[in-house]
Amino acid sequence: MRGTGAINNIVLRCGEFDIVRVPLDRRGAEYTVNDLSGIGLWQIFTADPNNVLLELNFFEAGRRWAEVRVANRYCL
Repeated sequence: MRGTGAINNIVLRCGEFDIVRVPLDRRGAEYTVNDLSGIGLWQIFTADPNNVLLELNFFEAGRRWAEVRVANRYCL
């Protein structure tokens, strides 16, 4: 049997949307945001240096936790 071939895409479950998005912006990376907030999901689609599609999933619980952390920073 031969190898399985190139990887087409990778799906990751992530914790904090802005912790990932801000560095992408700073690097000038191309990405697409998919807002599925109606079902508690936000996604970022971007490519790694080998042009493998990365699907980064952020669920409602992670987003709320990020908002609480940001709010607490401003309250210090």
